[in-house]
Amino acid sequence: VIIKQERDTYRKDYKPSHKAQEFIPVIEAVANLTHDLAVERGLSAVFITKGRNKEAEVYRKLLSQRKLVDRDLKVLSHLAPKASGIIKKKITDARKKVEGDEKYDTIKNLKTYTSIIEYAIEELIEKPAVEEFSGTRTKESIIAIISLLFYKDRFGIERALASSITAYCQQNPGSQPPPNLLIWFTALNGEET
Repeated sequence: VIIKQERDTYRKDYKPSHKAQEFIPVIEAVANLTHDLAVERGLSAVFITKGRNKEAEVYRKLLSQRKLVDRDLKVLSHLAPKASGIIKKKITDARKKVEGDEKYDTIKNLKTYTSIIEYAIEELIEKPAVEEFSGTRTKESIIAIISLLFYKDRFGIERALASSITAYCQQNPGSQPPPNLLIWFTALNGEET
């Protein structure tokens, strides 16, 4: 009975750890991508809020940040080619809208980038965690990482909103921030301060 329990434990917990070692580079690549994409999301939001001025410093920062995201995508393309292709297409579409679609406002921008980040986490980390590591300690560790990435993302949304509200107020002294930005910021933060 003891030997059987040990064998079962090994099969459930230790054997998946070898798979997990192969899976860790994917988690790391997604974490890097989602972080850099969140920064791009924030810079895009400020760029849109400031009227899409391509001579502004924020645009130069945005272009520089895009290079980091592209580098992350290249790393991810070696680890998960299919999903990274979908992510790359979504990012390309979002960037085109940031550059020239006047109907594509700050809120739409934040939602689009957030959906890309969520897709990357769910498709490349959460789904394999559920399918390949079900019933193991490895799954619990991966779920903890997923929770951290989603927490970071929510904080990134708050930061992007705060930056956009600040940029708007700097450009329009004495005016109230756009209500749609303020409503979402207040909902995330719980207060206006």
